This record gives sequence, C-alpha cells and structure tokens, in this order.
Amino acid sequence: MAKLAKASLMLKRIAINYKYKHSKRDKNCWAFGEWFGDRCNDNSFYLANYVAKNEPEISIYWIAKKNCSGTELLDPRIKVVEMDSAEAKQILSRAGAAFVNEGVQDLSGDFLNYSSGAVIVNLWHGVPWKKIGMDSYSGVAGKLYSKLVLSLQSYSYVVTSSEVCSNALKSAFLIKDSDKLIRSGLPRNSLFYDPKETAACRKQLISFLDDRYGGIDDETKIITYMPTFRDRNEKIVDLKSTDISRQLNDCLRMHNAVLLQKAHYVSQKRDSREKLKDDLDRILYLDEYASQELLAASDILITDYSSCFFDFLILDRPIIHFLYDYDYYANKDRGLYYTCEEAACGDIAANVDQLRDSIVENLENPDKNRALRDRMRKKHIIYDSKDCCRIITDVVRAAAGLR
Repeated sequence: MAKLAKASLMLKRIAINYKYKHSKRDKNCWAFGEWFGDRCNDNSFYLANYVAKNEPEISIYWIAKKNCSGTELLDPRIKVVEMDSAEAKQILSRAGAAFVNEGVQDLSGDFLNYSSGAVIVNLWHGVPWKKIGMDSYSGVAGKLYSKLVLSLQSYSYVVTSSEVCSNALKSAFLIKDSDKLIRSGLPRNSLFYDPKETAACRKQLISFLDDRYGGIDDETKIITYMPTFRDRNEKIVDLKSTDISRQLNDCLRMHNAVLLQKAHYVSQKRDSREKLKDDLDRILYLDEYASQELLAASDILITDYSSCFFDFLILDRPIIHFLYDYDYYANKDRGLYYTCEEAACGDIAANVDQLRDSIVENLENPDKNRALRDRMRKKHIIYDSKDCCRIITDVVRAAAGLR
C-alpha cells in the first residue's frame, strides 16, 4: 500500500511538472521559500528582503507553512502565503521566478513543482563539505530515485561560491552547463560585510544572554558550537555532558567566555538530545537563535562538517573543527567531498581534551590560523561578496525578461 501511494505521488509530480512547464508567467511575480516551509532566516530570506527594498515593480510572495518561524522579520512588501493553499498554487503557477533553499519542497509539501515553467533558482543552504544531492545517496535504487526527483526540480540556476564549490554542485545536481551557475556566493553572508550590522548583532546577543543568564558583558568572549546532523549516527557530542565538562566550564569562566550550543535544524526536529539542566553556567543551549546573527556575534566557531565554517571565514575569526567521528562520518555516514586537510580552516580536535586545549589557544591567540583562513577563503568562497544579492537579482531579471 505504501509503495502504491509513493508511486501515485510520483506520477502526480510528473504530471504537475509537465502541466505548468509552458504556462504563462508573470515576470514581475517572484516567489520565495526555504527549509520546507518551516523557517525564514536563510538565503531565500536575505534575498527576498533585498528584492523588496530594491525592486519596487516586483510583487514578492513568501510561501510557508502556518506558524513558520521568522516571517515577522520579512519586509512589509512581502506577502506571506500558506503553503499548499489554493492561493499558493495559483501564485506558483504564474510566478516568473521562484527561489528555494533546499528544493521544490520549500514551496510545496509534496514536492509538486507548480513553478516548472518559471526561472527557478536554487540558492542552496551552504558551501558543501559533506556530500549533498545525488552524491549523498548510495545504492542503485537510491540514486535512480534521486535522479528522478532532481529532474522534476527544473532548476534554471544554482548559486555557487567558488570553482571548488561548483564542482560539488555539478555532481550533486547533475549540472552539465556551467552557465547554470551564478557565481555570487550566498545571500545570507551579505550580513558579514557590514561592520555596523555585525556590531549590532553582537550587542543584541550580549544583551539577550545577560538578560537570560546574567554575568555577560561587552568583554565576554562568545564561542559558538554548531554541529551538523548525522544521517546514520545521531550521537552528536553535547559539551555539557562530557568527562571534562566541568573542567571546560571552569576554563571558560577563567577566560570570561561562554560556549553556546546550537543544534542543526534537522537535529532539533528529531529532538534527539536531552537538554541538561545543571550548574555549568558557561556552557549554554541556544537553539532558538538565528544562525547568521549568532555567527556575526561570535569570537570563535566550533563545528564539524557543517557549511557554517565557510560562512565564518568572511569574518576572519578562529575556527575549530571538532571531528570526533571523522572516519565514521566520511566512510559510513553522509560522506565528504574532501579530506579534513583539504577543507579544515583551523585546529582539528579529535576528542574533548584536544578541543579544550584548542579553545584556550585560540582565545589567547586569535591570529593563530589566520594564514590558513585566508588560503581557504580564496579556495572555497572566492565569489562571496557584499554584492551577492544584486548579482543574483540581475541574472534573474534578465532571464525572466526584465531589463
């Protein structure tokens, strides 16, 4: 029965894709969505707000589920429409351009591509180190299914941050024509090019933490731990529950620093960890805070295979890679495009003792890996710039027939 339902849904996807491929489009109607309609704080969000401020002739719609987080931060010109409603389907079927952060599932819960005849831009949600798209599937059946789903996405363009990134995107999304790549970097990173904005983010976070926990001031160093999710092994290390957690907490207090743990969106949805309540007052959970604003306010980033460290390179601040399960993740879980030597932008810690030592070293010497960061920035995010949103908008305007 389940297989029949799955086959029926796939046939519906194919029919919808074909039906709307040649429908009449309104070049002044643009639709945005991201993170399956659940959230509003990533690349689509930043680009939509830019378009709202700079393209007065364009009507802008945000497609999202009820109670989508973050829509209150959208520009007032952007109309929020409930995903899979009659209005959403009507908008998507006539939109001249559509923008996604994951795929068509950002605009339709059933992956129904009502925008198949539009200019569709996949902004993606990060520069990949872990494998994505087609490359994340193993086995013939998985790859065939992924290839069919990809064929129904109808991407006109995919955004890239470097030639290294382009190679991964071509493989992941079966891109043969390099002209389908927009060399602009990620819209969400535009925040990092404005010193006033990053300073405001830090001021806001310090105030937020002091109000909630107390004892936080302008001199407090902010260390953020943002691990990615695991496909097959969800044992992500919680730094409140290790053998040296108390030691680490004391070390942070000594250096007037706090360590903020933010789980990946997928991990949060799985609710895979129990949040501990104890007296470790310098190791704190902060899942609800917007990622880019948190990064902008942070002095040090700890992560693993998450793309967030490529974003953080723009700020030229210390990065520590906590790779306690490197062999497993590379060979048995999602898999990686490059070795840790090819991708790492700072210290590599294989266990919590090494992590504690790296935290201290980078607190005391923020310039420790500056040359490495500069080299990796030129390798992985060379196209990123403050003009990212303008570059993408110009390409889409031309493709949609707006001059």
